[in-house]
Amino acid sequence: MKVRTFLLALVLLSSPALADIVMVNEAITKASFGPGGTNESYTVITTKIKGNRHRTDIQVKGVVGSPLDQSTIVDSANGTIVRLKHSKKVYDRVTPEELEKEISASRDVFTRQGTLPITRPVLKPTGKTKTIRSFAVDEYTCARTQGDITWNMTYWLARALAKFVPAIVQAVDPVGAVASLQFPDPASFAGVPVEIVIDQRLRGGQVLSTINLLSIEEKPISDSEFLIPKDYTEEAKLGVSVKR
Repeated sequence: MKVRTFLLALVLLSSPALADIVMVNEAITKASFGPGGTNESYTVITTKIKGNRHRTDIQVKGVVGSPLDQSTIVDSANGTIVRLKHSKKVYDRVTPEELEKEISASRDVFTRQGTLPITRPVLKPTGKTKTIRSFAVDEYTCARTQGDITWNMTYWLARALAKFVPAIVQAVDPVGAVASLQFPDPASFAGVPVEIVIDQRLRGGQVLSTINLLSIEEKPISDSEFLIPKDYTEEAKLGVSVKR
């Protein structure tokens, strides 16, 4: 899919009935590879959506000034993306043409690895229900196997939050959309995931990821959230000098 078409699809899928939206998730990942090969990371992901624009902030907890702390600002109306790297106070502006190349490169990597999905896994209801953080949720599961890697996925969806599903679709990172083909299509969700558990088994190890919805609400978002901070400088692209 061409980038401009992809971004237009995000605009069309966004819900005009919703006001500005702020969603906060936490992601806990535990990786185990043999004796002593275990590590754990904890990340907070905040997504802010205002009309055709959305901003995603990633913050690694427990690591001050982590190079992984960054924000991505997407304007689907004009197809531009800005990535803010907070540890260095620099930003990278991505044009639609450059984004096209990044998506193509990402697809090529998965193709060479033999892990590019032919079809996306489909969630199926188990009939189980429970309450998570005051939300009534229904359990859905799916599995995917490719080569020697197996994913078992459990999604607990809150139907009461179904009106926010278009916001989740809109907030998909265009480059990450290729990798997300390994997972169910959020456009098909019967509600917002309050908890997701992804158990990935591969040769010699396991990666267990849990994503929890901490909050989702309609609240005013300032236009300043989508501007580049004045004290950030543009990062020079490889082989290209940046004019100040």
